Amino acid sequence: GETIVDVLAEQVEVLPAWVRIVATTRRETGVLERIKQYQVLDLGAESQENLDDLSEYVRKRLREPGLVEHVGEDSEKVASRLKELAEGNFLYASRALDALAEGRLEVEDLGRMLPGLSGYYGIIFRKTFGDIEAYFRDYAPLLKTLSVAFGPLSFKLLQSIINVTPESLNHRLRVLQPYLQVTRVEGESY
Repeated sequence: GETIVDVLAEQVEVLPAWVRIVATTRRETGVLERIKQYQVLDLGAESQENLDDLSEYVRKRLREPGLVEHVGEDSEKVASRLKELAEGNFLYASRALDALAEGRLEVEDLGRMLPGLSGYYGIIFRKTFGDIEAYFRDYAPLLKTLSVAFGPLSFKLLQSIINVTPESLNHRLRVLQPYLQVTRVEGESY
């Protein structure tokens, strides 16, 4: 199937001259080959400036009350490990710090994590959905429904599609909350 890179590469020539596109990517050869002919600004996640900014961001976040409570005396160890795991990626650091603050991730988990977002998402998925059968029975249908929706779905519509009680749907949505965006349009929509 077509990717966003394919669409951009094919359509960029017909866009008005005043249109600028801001996009980020990992250093994937296939992507970089497609865009090398265009004016590209390489921000360099591995640059010393970015790594310094990331370190400062992590240390500042680790002073927040919610993180101090969960990290305690291990803040320097956590800061060092997150810098290593994030590889210059602020999204990784932000998500991991949020998960630590919310108790979805423990300091000990950082020692078992792999670098990169896939390492983060892997451990969070395993911790959230330890019972894979329960995941496929209770959560996969809900995620599949939300992922193919053309727009936000109301709670009532989700309940009728998934065919569960309001209490069950509320519980499932609470578990999935870190992965969802909730918008308020005449009630809650997911």
